Amino acid sequence: MSDFDVDRNSPFYADPKSLFSMAKTYVLWDVEDCPIPPGLSASDVFINIETFLQKSGHYGSVSIMPCADLDHLKDDFVGIPVSVIASEGNREIRLKRFLLDLFILPIREYHQPLNLMLIVGDINSARKDLDFFEVFRLLKSRSSYKIILAQSPNPSEEKLSLTIDGLREGLSAGQDLLSNKL
Repeated sequence: MSDFDVDRNSPFYADPKSLFSMAKTYVLWDVEDCPIPPGLSASDVFINIETFLQKSGHYGSVSIMPCADLDHLKDDFVGIPVSVIASEGNREIRLKRFLLDLFILPIREYHQPLNLMLIVGDINSARKDLDFFEVFRLLKSRSSYKIILAQSPNPSEEKLSLTIDGLREGLSAGQDLLSNKL
């Protein structure tokens, strides 16, 4: 793991005085579209995500929720809670699950600031009825939710790498997409 700095002007940075600095962060991770990089374990990815969040000013508790297709679940997640979906490789089923989670988590943490981080493939090209940006707009209209999106800078060409550098690039690409769509 390398040491790094996060630009304090970046949209995913949490100012120490903001509500989001100490807020709980839920991380929804699509293991199918953003697999564990070669040479790393699921635990390494968890550490990378937590380290990146801390370096970005998010000091609250972190709950990482990997989501994988039952057919593709490997030994990488032994002893780690995983949301298993019988999607048979159908990406739309996984995306619908993430949309559902984006509605349920704020209800569970009602009246508390909350960071919602989504690590997925390209959501910009998802079907219209899977409009994540409408959900993001709704959550953003409530001042106590912060959306953090990570996706590949070139989603049609490559998958998001969950190394520290890959997360930095993916978060920058995700936040650029959010700023253009919201």
